Amino acid sequence: MSVRRGVASLMSLPLLLIAMVLAFSAPAASASVDTVTGGMFSLFVPLSNVQKLGNAEIFTSPISPAYLTYTLEEGPAVRFPISGGAVESDTMLGTVNSDGGLSIQKHHPVGTIVKQLDITNVKILDGNMLIGNAQGLVPTPAANLINATHSKDPITGVIHFEADAQVDAVSATVLNTYFETSVFEAGMILGHLKADIQTQPLL
Repeated sequence: MSVRRGVASLMSLPLLLIAMVLAFSAPAASASVDTVTGGMFSLFVPLSNVQKLGNAEIFTSPISPAYLTYTLEEGPAVRFPISGGAVESDTMLGTVNSDGGLSIQKHHPVGTIVKQLDITNVKILDGNMLIGNAQGLVPTPAANLINATHSKDPITGVIHFEADAQVDAVSATVLNTYFETSVFEAGMILGHLKADIQTQPLL
């Protein structure tokens, strides 16, 4: 009986190899590159961060058409209406654009603004970075997007995307130098980003 089992196992080996070859050579499902048509992405900032920055006299405010909201459930959030872009829905490669921005200001204790940095045209880049134009001119990373997840509704075409916005070492150094502070730290989580991105397939 043991010999027959051994023969049977050897005979099944070629079948197993064929199955593996077919599995690895099967074409992958076609990726979907979509035109971004609208939607919203929002940066939810913990109150602890608001307090930490406030203690250093650093304050932020949205640049229109971005705007600020507050809910008891999720706290303060800066909302960026999505204006366009193109994205590959399997990998999030591409850009999700907004016309909104964020103004970062350092205040003197008496209330006057000592330093101001405006970041405009904030966008999600490749699903792993939040970038914008510093002082309206120079494209610059605003934060890395880590712990990212996304899914696409096949019926509506809406991509739901979430990630944590994290300050890297270079950005922390630049911000601390510009604002003459030490409040920005490498690895600091600025907030949690949520996006509902409306899309339609490229023709």
